[in-house]
Amino acid sequence: MKSPVRLYSDINNTLRIESFYHIIAEPGKDQWSFPLHYHSNLLEISLVTAGKADFECSRVKYTLKSGDLIVKNAGVLHSEVSSPEEGFEQYCLGIGGVQMPGMPPDTMVPEGISPVRSEEH
Repeated sequence: MKSPVRLYSDINNTLRIESFYHIIAEPGKDQWSFPLHYHSNLLEISLVTAGKADFECSRVKYTLKSGDLIVKNAGVLHSEVSSPEEGFEQYCLGIGGVQMPGMPPDTMVPEGISPVRSEEH
């Protein structure tokens, strides 16, 4: 049985969209990468819409493909490298001011839970 749905309401009006990126690396032409880094005051949500890329998040490596989503909590080391053969497209949204009940600021995924949502993870 699935756990009940938890709703988050921004009753204090603290949510901020800090960044929004649309990244495209064409197959056979481009390879996109972003080195290991973290954000202290925001979390990122990335949706892969085409191709494939290797993501590292909290020292765990994931290969994401079209339709996969990854949440990178504030303070979590992460990096990305696109597949040069298959290309890559993603939308990445940086959000600050997230305060989920019982969790640190700018955290959506509890420690020990996979940050990836897909049919395979």
